[in-house]
Amino acid sequence: MILHLVDGKLPTGVEIIYRTDGKLFNLSRLKAKTKVTTTSVIELQYADDNVVCAHSEEDLQATLNTFTEAYEKLGLSLNIEKTKVLFQQAPATPSAKPGIQLNGVTLENVNHFRYLGSHLSTKVNIDTEMQHRLNSASVTFFRMKQRVFDDRDIRRDTKVLVYKAIVLPTLLYACETWTVYRHHTKLLERFHQRCLRKILLGLLCYHWLSQEVTSSKIQCWETFVGQELYRLVVMDFIFTLLDTFFGDLMWRVILEKKLQRKQRPEFDIARNVLELIYGQSLTWLGVFFAPLLLAVLILKLLLLFYIKEASLKRNCQSPNKPWHASHMDTVLITLLCFPTFLGASIFLSYTIWAVKPSEMCGPFQIFETIYDSGKTWIVDLEQSCPNLTWFTWIQQHLIQNSFFLFLISGILLAVIYLNIQVVKGQRRIITLQMILDG
Repeated sequence: MILHLVDGKLPTGVEIIYRTDGKLFNLSRLKAKTKVTTTSVIELQYADDNVVCAHSEEDLQATLNTFTEAYEKLGLSLNIEKTKVLFQQAPATPSAKPGIQLNGVTLENVNHFRYLGSHLSTKVNIDTEMQHRLNSASVTFFRMKQRVFDDRDIRRDTKVLVYKAIVLPTLLYACETWTVYRHHTKLLERFHQRCLRKILLGLLCYHWLSQEVTSSKIQCWETFVGQELYRLVVMDFIFTLLDTFFGDLMWRVILEKKLQRKQRPEFDIARNVLELIYGQSLTWLGVFFAPLLLAVLILKLLLLFYIKEASLKRNCQSPNKPWHASHMDTVLITLLCFPTFLGASIFLSYTIWAVKPSEMCGPFQIFETIYDSGKTWIVDLEQSCPNLTWFTWIQQHLIQNSFFLFLISGILLAVIYLNIQVVKGQRRIITLQMILDG
């Protein structure tokens, strides 16, 4: 009814050119002359909400006035408090917020607007939408992590299908409307690789600690787990070398020889940091079962450092958007400390406290759990050295007592949180002082 009242009185709106034959992305027709259809979008409807579109401030004001008159004829009125204005200015143009009025009241200008689950911003890019998509996909992944991805009774193929059916659609929602640049593609690829690696490591940990491995014909399952993690570390090193040689080198050769460009591929700092974190997490998981894995990691890092340095100097250029030290600290704390270190700690703690050692090999074969060996050592120490009774008292009352463990952990977490808040406050004070000083 409203559209019938405003028919013929509205400005042109936003023109969109499209085609409906399904061959928009057909590479063989890119240079061919094709028929397209042009339409004009003036307003978008969703439930009881309306979005009015216009190319200029004058057209938007005229459209809003027309809708206001139509609503008044029906005895209705627009809600001034809920009506917002989002202005997307062209790049490299002076900023000037529009003054759209409704019944003499200037409407509020906003920087972000959500329509059908997509986030629009005044910056005319998808940076805000990309961050929102990554956050939503991360929440979806971790909600299903315990029930699906960490469940050893579900097959790996099923978990991958669930990931493709639920997590990826959440990540790529409304992606057909995106204007994607290279840094957006890198963000999506990092998230995808990180999720798949978590699924793989979670499956391996549950498989190694399951009854199928500890109670199978494998005589020494600890050695088996150490061998598997050693293979993963070696294969990670090999694929990193292949990516460095055939990735960076081939891209440089293609750009310089084939495309005749002087520009070299950028050195992806974020991807290399994620590779280091992945290798470190493998070492944390395997150092208990294969102590010499630390030496392998040190040798691997030394070789990768000089190989990456040579590749950076010869094949790559520095990224256009440099990473700050504070950004690097945030990445290391959020990715290296909490998910990987805590995950490895939980895995090893469960192994020590709950999993029965192998009966055919190892120093713990006579014990029910690895933790029982510590108790036996404390008893022997108390009998052989009566002067060390204070040490046994600490072990019995502080280590074995879970209350003190939780208390100490809570105090440490509180200290870390307060330290982070103090550091953030100091940074804000310094920033404000610099702004005031000009």
